[in-house]
Amino acid sequence: MLLCIFLILSIQAKQIKQPSPRYINETIEPGNYNRQAQEKLSIQYGAYPGVFAVDLHKRVNGQMGSQSFNLDDFEKVEEDIIGEYGCFAIQQNLEISYQLKLWLDKTGVTRDVYFTDLATSESSSRIYVVRNDFKIFSINLDKGYFGISLDSQQQSFASLLKYDPEGDFNHPFLIDDMGENRIYIITSNGGASFNTDTQLALSQFRLETEVKQKDFIFNVHYNVKHKLIYVACGHDGLDVYKISNNQLVFVSTITTIQLGIPQGQVIDVDSNGDDRLYVLDKETGLRFYKIYNLENGQVAHLFTITISKTKSFDHFESTFFIVAKTVNNQDFAVEVFVDFQNADYFFNNYYIDEMTINDVNVFEYYAVLIGDDGHKIVQHSIYSGFLDEKLLSHTSFQDPDLFKLKEYSYEEQNNLNIRLLVGIARYEFKFMTIKMNHPIVECKFEDAEVNQYIVLLNSTNCKGKEETPDVWQQQFTLCNITHSFTFTTTEIPGNYYTYAYYTIAIYVLFVIIVWLIIFMYVCFKKWGHKLSFLAWKKKIVDSTAPYNESFDVKEQEMADQKSRS
Repeated sequence: MLLCIFLILSIQAKQIKQPSPRYINETIEPGNYNRQAQEKLSIQYGAYPGVFAVDLHKRVNGQMGSQSFNLDDFEKVEEDIIGEYGCFAIQQNLEISYQLKLWLDKTGVTRDVYFTDLATSESSSRIYVVRNDFKIFSINLDKGYFGISLDSQQQSFASLLKYDPEGDFNHPFLIDDMGENRIYIITSNGGASFNTDTQLALSQFRLETEVKQKDFIFNVHYNVKHKLIYVACGHDGLDVYKISNNQLVFVSTITTIQLGIPQGQVIDVDSNGDDRLYVLDKETGLRFYKIYNLENGQVAHLFTITISKTKSFDHFESTFFIVAKTVNNQDFAVEVFVDFQNADYFFNNYYIDEMTINDVNVFEYYAVLIGDDGHKIVQHSIYSGFLDEKLLSHTSFQDPDLFKLKEYSYEEQNNLNIRLLVGIARYEFKFMTIKMNHPIVECKFEDAEVNQYIVLLNSTNCKGKEETPDVWQQQFTLCNITHSFTFTTTEIPGNYYTYAYYTIAIYVLFVIIVWLIIFMYVCFKKWGHKLSFLAWKKKIVDSTAPYNESFDVKEQEMADQKSRS
């Protein structure tokens, strides 16, 4: 199966080039750490968020305390042997935890009524969730990580857009509030909007008259810089709208013929936030365009990553994830590095599992592969040639019917290692956190001693890499970072005499017990036979006592008779 995928990709992707890896060596200033016995030392490498592998080596040869660090004098500390004492490396990992699962409204809900999209309004600290019955809800997140409250109000725009419960395609999409203080709603029935600077119950819904009715809408994308909204309309291509004076203005329709895919079906759309547009065609793959006319949103084709039977995609900068099916209808996702300057691309990693893969959401350091019930969080943008699969952090979790996630930030967020996520399943709103635990080295020793270690870090970023102007080459550059340290453990102060007292007391007690045992043994050897004789004699006396008593009685009777006679 895996070979089959690679053959498909290698045949269709004509512009793949074998990358030339580059290595940058950097050194962290050596460290000298002092701790008392039983006290733990934790060395964290959070200053290098791109670290994905840590190797720890302990000095076994050479002079302890020497500043000469020859790796031949060191022995690798195996990761799978973690004891109570010593130094051990802990690899980077991700933790996901749910803060809230919320069923927003149970009134009249059936399996045919479910959520379709969500949007954020960070200026008002609210999340908006929309259902396929054209009802919208708001969740107040003004307390960020420390609290959440649900607005009891909800609104319906069904009458505004002539909602038909028997309609073939009722799937509203929402456009995030990106400073406009307004949320825009795009449906196949038309469009609407409402203001976000008041509570939802007080918001006034407005019909966006220029939004065209369509048979199907697959996705929408908002280009913030140019205030352009692109709507993926399947075989109809793309509809383009512009936000002008807080209203949606129809700009143009870009047909599949204009996109260069006459028989195409546009199922997803995104952009880099500037003048590059990414269009996913179901059969030809991911197509890259340049927006050359900002007035009407027209585009020019640049190149295509050819993959058939696609389902969805997402990206962060020049790293793309594409979800598709194999010829045997097995879901898979492929991670692609893209060189926009030279129109080159490289299939870096593939993900094929027993889980279904319906969609992918890509964030700065990780991507979430979304299935039916099971989902997987993976690190991205690490050249596969640098990877040891045993060290790559993948975190799986279960959440039935989850289908969309977004990162959410707030002004008071201080811990950059914790990312807040909001998401929706078909019937629930989700509020969760992902904690990125950076790699650390932990040390603890029982007694006073001195040890030396070398830490070898593999990272996707470092100072030298930041100075590399070639973005394409950066993706295939590995930073080898070396950190050496000496760890000195001292006795716990004030406890020396206590230890000595207990040691002497235990020794004296031991000597007394030994002498007592010897004395008892000598006594037994000397007096044991006499004690045995006395015990035997007592036993004989006890056994003959009844006969002795009868004999004494007869003697007494005979004496009495003699005295009477």
